Amino acid sequence: MRLIEVIAKPGCDNFLSLVKQKQRELKQKKRGTFFPASANRWKHVSHAGYINFIRAHKHVSLFEVISKSEKDWQILHSFLGFLDRHFHDEMESVKILYRD
Repeated sequence: MRLIEVIAKPGCDNFLSLVKQKQRELKQKKRGTFFPASANRWKHVSHAGYINFIRAHKHVSLFEVISKSEKDWQILHSFLGFLDRHFHDEMESVKILYRD
């Protein structure tokens, strides 16, 4: 399991809402590789595992990346790429915590 801690810039009040909104926009355009499995959980179309969403504070969001395969770096890599591509202007920092 990996925990990704994202600290949003001061002007961004609800980072989790922006992330979920972007996924909905991509789905409408028939693009994107993540899809919601429940209210606060996403799955990836080709990598086994899921991502849980946790709002820790006004500017702090946590994403719990859990892989169901030995190649756990793939879903982590995919999610970090998603965050960087779409939200590099809204993020102040990203920290990865390795929990096993």
